[in-house]
Amino acid sequence: YGMKRPGAGPQNYNGGPIEPTGPVKRPRPAASGNGGGGGGGAGAGEWVSGTVKSFNSAKGFGFISSPETSSDIYFNANTLGPEAQAAITSLVGSSVSCQLASVPDGKIRASSVTLL
Repeated sequence: YGMKRPGAGPQNYNGGPIEPTGPVKRPRPAASGNGGGGGGGAGAGEWVSGTVKSFNSAKGFGFISSPETSSDIYFNANTLGPEAQAAITSLVGSSVSCQLASVPDGKIRASSVTLL
């Protein structure tokens, strides 16, 4: 008992490996109300409608302008639904609906974008 095998990491009394313990990761408190610095009246998880203000196809991201938020909403090309992916070259000016998500810096972004 308690013998260490050559080349093995820390072991318990039965010779089995000891599971690593690190700092306890606690979830961050959810952002309240407007999603931090980016929202007007809409918060994370809510669906809002707006217009695609800009889209950079080379970099794969763009911004949506919505009257329901006080600032533009960032979106990534990966969040576009199939119909929006098909219309990616003519996306600017299109009416869309997007689900909001908050990021650690307090800004808002779209987690899902669909054409209206």
